[in-house]
Amino acid sequence: MFIQPSEYTTIENFNKVDALCLYQQDDACSYGKTSEITVILYITGDGDDVDYQGVEIGHMKLYRTSWYYSSWGWADCHSGMLVDMHNMKEEVCGQGKKEWESKLFHDDAMSFDHFFLTKMYLKPEFRGKGLGYEAMHAGLMSCGANGQFVYIYPSKSSKDMGFTFLKKFYMGMDSGTEYSRKYGTIVCPLYNNNDSAKKKSSRATVKELAHTA
Repeated sequence: MFIQPSEYTTIENFNKVDALCLYQQDDACSYGKTSEITVILYITGDGDDVDYQGVEIGHMKLYRTSWYYSSWGWADCHSGMLVDMHNMKEEVCGQGKKEWESKLFHDDAMSFDHFFLTKMYLKPEFRGKGLGYEAMHAGLMSCGANGQFVYIYPSKSSKDMGFTFLKKFYMGMDSGTEYSRKYGTIVCPLYNNNDSAKKKSSRATVKELAHTA
């Protein structure tokens, strides 16, 4: 158990959403330069006086890489979803030039790290509480995604909230998000640049937002 249970904090009196990041090297990457990150999301309150004490509300899973240290083979070891996210990243980076006359190309993409968000999950009792954006922001900031490129693949599974809802949710995470129908993937360039990310949600139900890669 990574989060020490709180005797005081509840969904009614918590102060903020916090995050604990657990890192490990992704063995599927032969370069050893891609990190697999599990983010534990939890809420804290006034009575939580020690580190990592609170109430666990969910988790996220991400992969962190550079423009260079990921490949189709690496992504294919995990899932078709990661293949699409990786291929979109290749078009965003464009090998330093605007290849294929792509509208996704970003001149500065090769200078930043790239994060693939493959899972975001909130426990059922914490859904519909307006925690979606706040929880995602806490997780992304804690794992180092601030000012970097973030990729998300909205789930099309009937078990989730539905593609239309999820696409709208993720497109609203920041002002610069872009969606590619070709890859079914959203990219958020330079997440939270100039403090631009959305950090609070409406009372929309948030179920599991993506499948594990």
